[in-house]
Amino acid sequence: MIKLQTLSMCLFLLASSAIGFAAQVVPSHPVAGTPVFLTYTIDGGGSFNSDRVQKLTVKLLGRDGKAAPAEFELNGFDARMPEHNHGMVTKATIQKKSTGYDVGGVKLHMPGKWVLEFMVSNKASKVSGGALVIVPVKVPVEIE
Repeated sequence: MIKLQTLSMCLFLLASSAIGFAAQVVPSHPVAGTPVFLTYTIDGGGSFNSDRVQKLTVKLLGRDGKAAPAEFELNGFDARMPEHNHGMVTKATIQKKSTGYDVGGVKLHMPGKWVLEFMVSNKASKVSGGALVIVPVKVPVEIE
């Protein structure tokens, strides 16, 4: 009986660890015309909340999953709600960090479908502008 309880507890812990690990998987989005991928997380975890100003942590990664070469940089961010033809009520800020970028001032103020727009440039390129990475997201309705 004790062996069965021990086995059950071990299986429970193993399953809990696997679920916790799976929840931390961050989707990556390719930056067109480059070997770079963009990932972001919402500080505090979870999803977007229309009642709060939030911060994103953004990373630019190479195909190997390590930091992208230094010539690639995040130099723009915006969010739009295409079905309503408007953007955020706040102006986002971008701050470069040693491990990526903090994008602050993100307030998706209405529930519904939004589009995040990240502008990634290549300083080594002779072409001006950059690549726009578009990420659709949905802000859930908060029920209290």
